[in-house]
Amino acid sequence: MTQREIYKLVERLFSYQFENELDLLCALVRYFVGREELNIIGGRVWELDSSEDVYSLRYQFGEVDVIPDDYSIKISEQPVFDQLSARRTVINYETDTLLLEKGIHLYSATGVGEMVKRASGKFYSYALAFNGVHLNQEFFDILSVIGSAATTAMPNRKN
Repeated sequence: MTQREIYKLVERLFSYQFENELDLLCALVRYFVGREELNIIGGRVWELDSSEDVYSLRYQFGEVDVIPDDYSIKISEQPVFDQLSARRTVINYETDTLLLEKGIHLYSATGVGEMVKRASGKFYSYALAFNGVHLNQEFFDILSVIGSAATTAMPNRKN
């Protein structure tokens, strides 16, 4: 998948009527988990909680054990969330006990949406995370473009 194809896909998705940003991000997760050539097992949408320094699970899709819908991870306990503000996209090995139990071992995450200033730092309003058996540089590059394209398109969608 080329960068141009990814931007066109995101642009096409944004042309559909979604109730809100979360619905759009869920559609992105479903689309990319369904792409055989990417070898993605599952994907999740995490949302920054506006009152606490946690990301809460808002959506999950794929062939992994179900994570409880009300699951949240403290930013202080999952340093990758802190890294997203500087690097936007990361590939990492899972360290969270519950997520490991659910079969998530290797994942890639990208920050999406507005940067929110908190006392503990700056964080994206959403993080998209995908797990697979092998996440390579090509997938990392694709995910970086997805995060950038979605973030760019989101403010335009509000108008």
